[in-house]
Amino acid sequence: MSQGFSITQLNIDPLDITPELPFLKNVVWLKFSLFGNSLYDYCVSGFIFILLALIIVSRHLLLAKLADAAHLKVNGPAAFIRGVLLKLSPFALFLVAFYVASKRLVLPTMIEKSISVVTIMVLTVQTVRIVNEMLTYAINRMRSLKGIGGSSAGNMSDNMSALARTGVWTAGLLFMLDNLGFNVSTFVAGLGIGGAALALASQAILGDTFSSFAIAMDRPFAVGDFIVVDQLCGTVEHIGLKTTRVRSLSGELLIFSNSDLTKSRICNFQQMSRRRILFSIGVVYQTPPEQVRKIPEILKQAVESQSMTQFDRAHFKSYGDSSLNFEVVYFVLSPDYGKFMDIQQSINFAIMDTFKTECIDFAYPTQTLFLQK
Repeated sequence: MSQGFSITQLNIDPLDITPELPFLKNVVWLKFSLFGNSLYDYCVSGFIFILLALIIVSRHLLLAKLADAAHLKVNGPAAFIRGVLLKLSPFALFLVAFYVASKRLVLPTMIEKSISVVTIMVLTVQTVRIVNEMLTYAINRMRSLKGIGGSSAGNMSDNMSALARTGVWTAGLLFMLDNLGFNVSTFVAGLGIGGAALALASQAILGDTFSSFAIAMDRPFAVGDFIVVDQLCGTVEHIGLKTTRVRSLSGELLIFSNSDLTKSRICNFQQMSRRRILFSIGVVYQTPPEQVRKIPEILKQAVESQSMTQFDRAHFKSYGDSSLNFEVVYFVLSPDYGKFMDIQQSINFAIMDTFKTECIDFAYPTQTLFLQK
């Protein structure tokens, strides 16, 4: 791995990259030397520091200008630039200004090294924070472009951000150690071997983690959805990196591994736009034919009398063992199960009232015995 970046490693003289002040260069008394540097060099360093400090101060004015634009569009470029500027610590910026200004001067080795070490550490932390801000913006931008909303999107962003931050901070730590003179090559090689061994030992965890991203991107369900997995059902409360938590109807918390969910057949009732209902009724064989012919129309009127319903069909289906069987199909224009039960109950009451008026009897299991003398 390459060693830490510095001006001297590139064989660049600091005097070649700093500005000159021609109107002061020929002033005789500024050539007086103090602690190994001329007063002219101190003036140039001070000018550099003041110039950079003014640029840093202008950061506050830019933040004020971006504040209104950031409120208008949360995930817009203005919000991103404002977030990056907020991550830039004024202390770090002034430290960089002091570091650049000090390159003009000849300082004792210990002081120069201390300034370099502190600057590298602060710059590394600031760079990591900015990269994390860029990753967060990219994740949120992708979420908004794909139209992902709700709590599931928050879980996805949290999971992806957590992994991204871990990777960025690890890379930043290695970069800082390398620039401070530590040999990280052996550590990186050992980390690679250890990472391979760790990956083999934790295949199930990694499988669940990748399944979490598959769920987040494919969105078979989201937080708040009511799902059925095999014989278990409930409302999704949390989608984590390894497990998904579902609150069952009876109140207990069901915990599924993400890999199990991606392999299972999931029924998501939350994605229903309407509910198809099929039910059957039977009347006794003693019902007169003219009344039997009226029953499909009676059933149709019972369904259409309810709001949020769409009638499909009603037929005399079959001859049963002890009844004449009719089948009805209709749609409830709502996925709410409670709403469906209210409508079905009203339909049943309407059918019962009409059958009573028309003197039509519901069938029930009966047997007729013929005795031969």
